Amino acid sequence: MEKRGIRTERGDQNSAIEISNKEIRQLKVRIVKLEKWIAEEAANPKPLTLHEVIMEILYRPERSKITNIKNAAEMLVFQQRNDIGDFEDLDRKVNAMHGKAGGVSLPI
Repeated sequence: MEKRGIRTERGDQNSAIEISNKEIRQLKVRIVKLEKWIAEEAANPKPLTLHEVIMEILYRPERSKITNIKNAAEMLVFQQRNDIGDFEDLDRKVNAMHGKAGGVSLPI
């Protein structure tokens, strides 16, 4: 009946099963990729650089390319203006910013 274009309960169940199976196959592929990445990271004890961390944050797939480009430009300008080249420089800037914020009183 499905071949003739008539929906049936069994046809709907089969469609749902096909969709679930496809999702399961995709998840298995992702798991294999994650396991491979974890193994590669475990074999490489080198810590990530500030640049690598920022790139991972900025280029998340759930964001649009334009948003990623704007965020990358803003981050680059911030780093250049504050002479930030590594985690130590970033830590110094954050601590300095916290110090300034600590002296600010907000009106109630």
